[in-house]
Amino acid sequence: MENLTKIDNYNLIDKISNYFSYILESWLSKYYTMITKNKADLYNKEDILTMANIYNDNNFSDAAYKICSSCIRLFEDDSHINSAKKLMLHTKPADKPQKIRENIYKVKKGYCIYSELEPSSNIYIIKSGKIGIYSIVNSKQTVRLIYPSGYIINCYRPVLEYKALFTTAIVLEDSIIEVLKKENLMNIINTDTEFKANYIKITATKINSAILKIKAINTKELNIKLMILIYSILKIETLFNKTKYVNLPYKIEDLKNMLNIEYSNKEICTALNKIKYLELDSFNAIRISNFQSYFEEYKKYTV
Repeated sequence: MENLTKIDNYNLIDKISNYFSYILESWLSKYYTMITKNKADLYNKEDILTMANIYNDNNFSDAAYKICSSCIRLFEDDSHINSAKKLMLHTKPADKPQKIRENIYKVKKGYCIYSELEPSSNIYIIKSGKIGIYSIVNSKQTVRLIYPSGYIINCYRPVLEYKALFTTAIVLEDSIIEVLKKENLMNIINTDTEFKANYIKITATKINSAILKIKAINTKELNIKLMILIYSILKIETLFNKTKYVNLPYKIEDLKNMLNIEYSNKEICTALNKIKYLELDSFNAIRISNFQSYFEEYKKYTV
């Protein structure tokens, strides 16, 4: 970290940034290879209307609307265009972001920033709020990660051919977001040492999260699988926020889809209740009472 933050050569910083992105893509490609049941889906996205309907059924109507809109615009001769138009009549687009000042926007909950059909070339810095990164895998809405305040979302087009690397970004609560081009981001990294350090930490945490998911998938015991997965989520949640307790913005169904497991919700809840420092409320929302104690408990079981 100390050596990386001292680098002031723009071209070298850009090269290191691209290398980090490639490493992250490589680990994510391994992860998606493991959870995708039909390996052909790694190279072919599911039917566009299927994707749109899944997002709509999960109350992400703006994502469904934008996917249908992209279908109509990009595939003029597609046989599903009429069906896409019909679905759009039953979905409501979210309000457009409100510009607060240069490059900074107030964005309402539910707004779809970009979809799997049309990746963005922008960089998004979350000043406040949360953004969920999703993709449709195994005909299910699968969350890659939910990013809290302080995180940077790099939306470069994936280098690898895996279609699962294309994602949809949805604002999960009213948020303030800074929108930049890549060259603007690199200029900030090149001139702001603290920002550069945070950027390195964020990228490393994302890579570590992908590796931990693979570790969770390869573990046999259900409660240990879940313990590892939640540890990877907590590492994201607590990078900038050191509050003792953490309310995780993930549902039981999210955990199942992230690991591609077929256990019932009751079985998942039973396994979660065995994990120390983890609590479920009456709606099965997950709360960590003390994340540092959870980290210590994690070490005991996963050495």
